[in-house]
Amino acid sequence: MSLSPTTLGRRIIRDAAPGAQRWRLGADGGFTLDGGLGALSTCDFSIGSGSFELDAVSTLWYDPATYTLRLLFPLSMISENEVFNYLVWSTAGGSGGTDQTPDSSNFRSAGHFFTSDVGDLPPFGGALLCARETIAIDINPGRFPNLINTRSRRMIPVAVLATDSFDATTLDPTTARFGARGTEAVPLQFAQEDVDGDGDVDLIFRFNTRQTGIQCGDTFASLTAKTFDGRALTGADSIMPVGCR
Repeated sequence: MSLSPTTLGRRIIRDAAPGAQRWRLGADGGFTLDGGLGALSTCDFSIGSGSFELDAVSTLWYDPATYTLRLLFPLSMISENEVFNYLVWSTAGGSGGTDQTPDSSNFRSAGHFFTSDVGDLPPFGGALLCARETIAIDINPGRFPNLINTRSRRMIPVAVLATDSFDATTLDPTTARFGARGTEAVPLQFAQEDVDGDGDVDLIFRFNTRQTGIQCGDTFASLTAKTFDGRALTGADSIMPVGCR
């Protein structure tokens, strides 16, 4: 898959030849997107960004009509200011080589950098590259409202419920993440059991409260995961943070 340069908010991104791929933006921050051959088409890739946790599924958008890929990520990851300069590096594994943008006198701004305040966004009709399937979850099963003590050292139980259209046992427990955005905490424990008493096999996870990133004022928390065959999943439930004084 070859993707042309495109603006992303105040940034520009370009895909390299198939293979392991990396992008780095400026000196204030950066991220890497890693995957093997066909990673973008199969959604079998990961995103790393130092101290920032990014969900690859909700970060990448693709427009097949214009062959453009857009990435949405926090501005704070790049700079504390809305105006900044940056370069884009793309490194493909194997024989793909390394590419830098801008890389010629015909494709660069003053100082050999792109700038964050040039022009408007071009038309874009894309959608999420790897949309998630929605599943039912229940935080603190059997209780409502779902009180979360943000200072607690206890674990938060989160159930993934089986439905007529979803077999909870197909979820790969090692891929589960839970928190304010659904990307923060890994499960400390998990088990199969009939949580809601309907005769189906559900999953019950337990997460370290302080690792979830849940803060006072949050009203929802999310769980993300993948099935054993690679389908992306997401579920959310309401919460009421306490212990905020």
